[in-house]
Amino acid sequence: MSRRNQGNNNSNPSVATTAATVAIGAAVGYGAYKLFESMFGSNEPHQNQSNTVAQQQSPPYSFLQKDIFVIDAVEKFRYSFKQLKLHCEEYNVLGFDCEWVSRWGSRQPVALLQLSTHRGMCVLIQLSQLRHIPSELKSLLEDVSIVKVGVAPYTDANFLYKDYGVHVASTLDLRFMAHAARHPPGGLEKMSEDYLGLSLDKSASLQCSDWEAANLSSDQIEYAAKDVHAAFGLFKYFADQIAPGRSSNDIISNYCLEYIDKNYGPPMN
Repeated sequence: MSRRNQGNNNSNPSVATTAATVAIGAAVGYGAYKLFESMFGSNEPHQNQSNTVAQQQSPPYSFLQKDIFVIDAVEKFRYSFKQLKLHCEEYNVLGFDCEWVSRWGSRQPVALLQLSTHRGMCVLIQLSQLRHIPSELKSLLEDVSIVKVGVAPYTDANFLYKDYGVHVASTLDLRFMAHAARHPPGGLEKMSEDYLGLSLDKSASLQCSDWEAANLSSDQIEYAAKDVHAAFGLFKYFADQIAPGRSSNDIISNYCLEYIDKNYGPPMN
């Protein structure tokens, strides 16, 4: 994942906290791929870097236009929670990631929590602004029936417990899924490039930016959303490799149950 902040950078440009438009879901022909390429292929704000499909693979899911919700107040979270919960009832897997700041070698409390659904909804929750985890979010994170996927999610879950007292349940490290699919595991950046054809910007200027800022920059929003979308996309990719056409419950129960809430090891690039 390699998204750990190693300094205190206060130079981020200020942007209004709004919903941004992104793309997510399963590829439907060349037109859907071109939509993905156009949205994720540049360095403009809320757009991504150039995307070359690795090993001549097609993107494994279509890219349905959805919203990024940047949450800096409890009321805003409650507005988006019903939709988030509904998506989890339809498909019980969430992309899951966290960002924080380190000062003088000391990790500060988790500043940003990222969640992504199967419909492409991305919620970026600024815990540093909320100062606590809303009861609805706590219930969602502690729900054992909703699997939270990422690279080193076990570590992120432990930090959320230490910082906010929430017991995140049912984490699944995507590197275990790579093994189950008989693919080489790697960090989020490496696996996204190899298996989704998706380039992630892991520059130090973004990884080490000020995630505690009241107003996240457009580049920070893009970075955080893209990471968590990639996490969900990798789950879908590996699930299709392991058992095509099976439900998320079948995949997890029959192939991944032994890996739930198991620590794989430190994150890699």
